Amino acid sequence: MFSKVQLRLLMLGLFVTITNSSKAQEFYDKALSLEAWYNGEVVLRNGEVEKGSINFNYVLDMVQIKSEDQINIYSKNQIQSFKIYPDSKNDRERNYKSLNLPIGYRVYEVLAEDPEKAFLVSTQVDEKTYTYYTQLGNPTLGGTTMTPTSFSIERRSEDYYLIDKKGQIDYFGRILFRRNNNGQASSEIKKKDLLKKLKEMDPKINQHIKKEGLNIKKHSDLIQVIFYVMDKEQP
Repeated sequence: MFSKVQLRLLMLGLFVTITNSSKAQEFYDKALSLEAWYNGEVVLRNGEVEKGSINFNYVLDMVQIKSEDQINIYSKNQIQSFKIYPDSKNDRERNYKSLNLPIGYRVYEVLAEDPEKAFLVSTQVDEKTYTYYTQLGNPTLGGTTMTPTSFSIERRSEDYYLIDKKGQIDYFGRILFRRNNNGQASSEIKKKDLLKKLKEMDPKINQHIKKEGLNIKKHSDLIQVIFYVMDKEQP
């Protein structure tokens, strides 16, 4: 049996875990709407730095920054980088750079980096249309009509890339976030292929994944593994 003190410590640990997890989920849920604002700063290509509330439109690769009563809008051509600070609405510092790469001229999140390489995340939105058929009429009275009904689901996706200082780019896979089920993530990542890539960076990564009970097809677990691998490789 647990003592009262042990129970309080256990509940506190659960509360901290749930709070951190919910903060991360809240960030992604709000990001789906393209309407969220976060504290941060923008570095422009001309060297100017602006601080204030940031709204990032990853569909248009455009950043709005609000300070006092003024809102400035910058495109990917004007932005060098920007960051979003950790606070009550965001679980960690997030860093973004505007990069003209063979995979696309976009604003990429720099998930983790060291002097040799960096993990980049590209975010986009697409729509997938589904069609189902309903039966109208009574078969016993001479026939029925199959009527098609279509509906669309808007989805946000994140593509993960590893780029080295020579400019070589390796694709790691995609995570999907569906608007119609509270931003829950699903994965198009091929686990076998991803493990092979991760083992090239850390031959013992499989033991770490098993020890921590991680599933690299889950968004939050994949990020943990990437942070672990990159942190181990830093000098």
